[in-house]
Amino acid sequence: MSFGSRLRQLRKEKNLRQSDLASVINVNRATIGKYETDERFPDRKTLENIADYFQVSIDYLLGRTDMRGLNQAYYIGADQETGKEESEASIENETVTIKELLAFVKDIRKKKENK
Repeated sequence: MSFGSRLRQLRKEKNLRQSDLASVINVNRATIGKYETDERFPDRKTLENIADYFQVSIDYLLGRTDMRGLNQAYYIGADQETGKEESEASIENETVTIKELLAFVKDIRKKKENK
């Protein structure tokens, strides 16, 4: 999916008009239209503003992944004390999940080898 398609999808999910989004990220409405038709591409700062507004990763906007990204706890305030605590707890939870996934894969491989 192209950047323009992703942007249009995100905008429509929030029931925003192009002019609404343009006001939020401080560009002209016609510029949003050109982004959505892939006639134009935003500069780095505008791309960051779009990602921040929709709370998605830039990789998601660029179509590099279908995972929207951004852990909510990290996103809300990673540089604030509570945000740091929440993001560290979330990272620990994700680490446990990854370890569990690895154990699961190893278990499946062992079962296949034993057959």
